[in-house]
Amino acid sequence: MKVAVTGHRPTKLGYEFEHVGPYTDALKLLFTDFFCKNDVELAITGMALGVDQIFAVCAIRCKVPVLACLPCPEQSERWSKKAQADWNMILRHRLVTYEVVSKAYTPKCMQQRNEFMVDACDLLLAVWDESGGGTAKCVHYADRVDVPRATLSPQAVLDGERFGCALTRR
Repeated sequence: MKVAVTGHRPTKLGYEFEHVGPYTDALKLLFTDFFCKNDVELAITGMALGVDQIFAVCAIRCKVPVLACLPCPEQSERWSKKAQADWNMILRHRLVTYEVVSKAYTPKCMQQRNEFMVDACDLLLAVWDESGGGTAKCVHYADRVDVPRATLSPQAVLDGERFGCALTRR
């Protein structure tokens, strides 16, 4: 099964930009549990800060190949040096291949990346509080093209819920 992820950035996850704290710990448990209990042949991530990168790191630790879908080559350009180093570390790992969706940043490249990921997956995992933004656009696209998804809110993740109880097909 090919599994893609979409989810919030650190600003909606306790501002855990350094991937340290209760949200990060809960997400690591969630994704590791998912990889251990499911036959995932490919983990697909958009490589944004937050959920996307935590998912990628967990996939690598569970020895699951990763497809990193970059919206544009300069995705990490405005991030902190540490965040850029983490991004590069993931992209250089032997289990990671990557696809660049747009040759340069455009207002549409983030959604093009989302659609690329959804079109390539069998299941979309979403860590989403139902607010607007890029995660919402990705979820709504998956619903429009009838890709199954499992969705948990950040609070549900903190509470220890798992994806198996939240699978929906639209």
